[in-house]
Amino acid sequence: MDIIPLDRDDDVMLKGLFGVAIRSEAVSRVQPVRRTEDEFLKMVRFTFPGEREEGAVAIVDGSP
Repeated sequence: MDIIPLDRDDDVMLKGLFGVAIRSEAVSRVQPVRRTEDEFLKMVRFTFPGEREEGAVAIVDGSP
């Protein structure tokens, strides 16, 4: 397992994370939040003015 910085401009990485988030929410919530991929990308890429966020991704066997 590798832990790498989240690149918010990497569409391939974010699409992989979208799949992980959907599966995770489906099993951990009674009523999972239904988001489209576009909504997920906007949410991940948004940063409040004046804030600095650092994200990380765990990669196992080449996928998040």
